[in-house]
Amino acid sequence: MPFLAIYSISDTTHSGPNPWPPGANSNPSSAGNTIITLNPGAGFQVVEVTDLDTTLDDDPTFDDSSSEQYLTNPTTINGTNYPAGQTIENEYAYVIRPVGSSDPADNITIYVLDEGGATPSIGFVSSQELVAGQNYQVVGTSTDEPSTPYTEIFACFGPGTLIETPEGPRRVDDLRPGDKVVTLDDGAQPILWIGSREVQLEGVLNAQTPLNFPKDSLAPGYPTTDLVLSPLHRVLVSSHKNDHVTGGEEVFAPARALAKRPGVRYMRGRSSITYFSILLPRHAVLFANGVPSESFYPSPYSLSILKPSERLAILAHVPHLSADVAHSYGPLARPDLTAPQGRRLKRKRPIYEGPLFGAWAAQQAGLSVTS
Repeated sequence: MPFLAIYSISDTTHSGPNPWPPGANSNPSSAGNTIITLNPGAGFQVVEVTDLDTTLDDDPTFDDSSSEQYLTNPTTINGTNYPAGQTIENEYAYVIRPVGSSDPADNITIYVLDEGGATPSIGFVSSQELVAGQNYQVVGTSTDEPSTPYTEIFACFGPGTLIETPEGPRRVDDLRPGDKVVTLDDGAQPILWIGSREVQLEGVLNAQTPLNFPKDSLAPGYPTTDLVLSPLHRVLVSSHKNDHVTGGEEVFAPARALAKRPGVRYMRGRSSITYFSILLPRHAVLFANGVPSESFYPSPYSLSILKPSERLAILAHVPHLSADVAHSYGPLARPDLTAPQGRRLKRKRPIYEGPLFGAWAAQQAGLSVTS
């Protein structure tokens, strides 16, 4: 049974043509003319859905007359109480992008839901988590009656990534729960869970298209050899040349924010990729092909798109995990930048240098990171 991270329509405001028109179709006039804002302080709610297949759609895998997609438990959405068994449908979709960005890599798809064919729409799910208070421009409408795999409504290593362990670098594909990996702050830490998933890419640029970071593209020796990451995977940035963005601190930046550095490219021709995620006792900085990057962070949004068996495996290790993940699991290992902030990093400067990097470099010298 999948979990959905649903945003209520009532938690948004918009300017321009109404993106939530009566009926079961999108408003074509919204493309290029509507700005949607998730209200300050608003967020998503995690809702359990019973589904007989693996897609969220509007056809017998979710169709107008189907009862195959329904709420597992009584749920309140958009201020209305719905009983268990209430069907929900994925009626249409929009492509949105943060206002001020012209980069297609920032595109987010939102899938608009209604209650079993009734109107108006009650909420939407998205291909990545939205930021409260951020303005999003509608840049296009997607198909009416769309279908999307639950696994595509998220941060991961590509196959073959070399993860630093006390015994030296090992392929992520070969790691298992109980194996230890080297972390920046806490030394060797055991893997609690490692997940893998194959993502279909269809050979076009989308929210899951991997990025390839060639050797030395982030700084001399970083990465030690080509590194493949999902667009939202966060890497550590530490550079006094970027203090105007980072405030002089070590911070995380999503991989896609570094996409325009020399040599870095989206792997557009891939039809599919297998991604790997590593859960540790707390969120940590580990080393992937020598690059300091994050372990898996079990936020409610991330958990909402995992398979039931994967969620159960994680909950077995973190039984008190709740919506307040910062309290029940712990905070992010470093503050994080948004993609627009990350793109302000100086593209031709190493992102690992300067005084902050001194102690880090000394620690790295003791690691057995090799190419």
